[in-house]
Amino acid sequence: MNNRLWWWKVTSYLRWAIAAAGLIYVVGAKADSSTWDLDAYLKQVSSNNALIQSSRLQKEAAALKKHQGDLQELSPFLQVEGGYVNDGTETAIPAQQGKRTITKFYSLGVSQKFSTGTTVSVGWSQNNTDIDGLAFPFTPAWDSRYTLGVSQSLWKDGFGRGVGLRHEREDAQERVSVLTAELQERQALIDAESAYWDLAVQVLDRDEKANALARAEKIHAWTKRRLDSGIGDRADRLQIESLIASRRLAQINSADSYENARKRFADALGTASAEVGTLNADILMNSRPLSPGEGKDPNRLDMWIQSYAAKISETAARETQEMLRPDLALTGAFGANARDPGIGTSTSDAFASDTSFYKVGLKLSMSLDFGLKHNLRAAADAEAKAARMKSNKLSRDTASSWDEIVRRHKELGNSIDAMEVLVKAQQAQLDREQERLSTGRSTTFQVITFEQSVADTKFSLLQLRAAQRKLEAASRLYMTQNAVEAL
Repeated sequence: MNNRLWWWKVTSYLRWAIAAAGLIYVVGAKADSSTWDLDAYLKQVSSNNALIQSSRLQKEAAALKKHQGDLQELSPFLQVEGGYVNDGTETAIPAQQGKRTITKFYSLGVSQKFSTGTTVSVGWSQNNTDIDGLAFPFTPAWDSRYTLGVSQSLWKDGFGRGVGLRHEREDAQERVSVLTAELQERQALIDAESAYWDLAVQVLDRDEKANALARAEKIHAWTKRRLDSGIGDRADRLQIESLIASRRLAQINSADSYENARKRFADALGTASAEVGTLNADILMNSRPLSPGEGKDPNRLDMWIQSYAAKISETAARETQEMLRPDLALTGAFGANARDPGIGTSTSDAFASDTSFYKVGLKLSMSLDFGLKHNLRAAADAEAKAARMKSNKLSRDTASSWDEIVRRHKELGNSIDAMEVLVKAQQAQLDREQERLSTGRSTTFQVITFEQSVADTKFSLLQLRAAQRKLEAASRLYMTQNAVEAL
């Protein structure tokens, strides 16, 4: 009986152990799955952030609208017409002109303008006329005609010069739209990454504040034992109680800063603050290369946008010049026609008959308002010059900004290295002072002073690291010309 009871207890313990192990595994796996590293965090932000999603849609729309002017200018154009006319207008000589004219007509035509400035058209038309009231017999007939026409611009938009200018302007407009959306997307990612580093600082600082409070409580316990033994001083107890109070206040402030940073992190992530999970704060220690690379010579995105905006104005000025030129076109047409009482016969005879026709000519048209044309040219040139001056100024202002980012990144790295050495030295000094305090060779005030110095220096080190990480994130706003053209 005792053996059976013993075996039942052992199996019960095993079942509880297995269940507990499974629970620990599930909880641990959940904790691991909700631990955010930077790459996973930014990927989630890219999926959830409305600004980023709208930016990508804007880039897609800009690409789809590129060369939209071709829809009006270079697309095939279809014309279909059909009608019936019953004209009973009184005529001067009814016997010769009739009393009523009835006409049926149909036409179909397709025209296409090409980027060379050449326009080709193909048309077919038929009409039938019947006249009542004539003094002599009149047999209604169908008139059929096929026409092939060609026109070539020689001056205005000569050989497609205007189309080429429009394409150049639309290309620049597409670049401006894409780069503006890219700037919005990258700025949203930079803001999100800034929230990540702020939370990482608060996570590490919260842990450091808790450790500092634990160290102060240990000193308080040691001081209390000395006082109870009659070898301590009441001033030491007051000093350490003051330290504990200040550490608790610092811990409260740190917890408040942590919650604020956690909320910003959750907002960027697109989730509730309670569902954020944990954050891999240790990567705050890892320096990264600047985004385009230190060996490159990139410019800020806003400079590229202004550069393309100036190109739009300059191309628009050239388009204005082209638009105001006289229109001189070489035209030609060739056709076949036939006349027969039957509609089918008339249609087929148009190709078989020798009644073909052709024509060749020059057509000139121009506006005679020379004053208005001069003003339009001057206005377009002024807008182009203004846009280029703005672009050149922005280029000069940002010429050294990338060099400054590279310099600041290196200086922050040097400051971090120096601060790490300082933290180690202060920590060693604090450890030594605590040993001296335990042997009665130092004062509590001295230890408290060293404790505060170490805490302040560690927090400053965290801030320096965060500043360097944010600078690395901000370098995303810089792109080389090849990268801009590849977007």
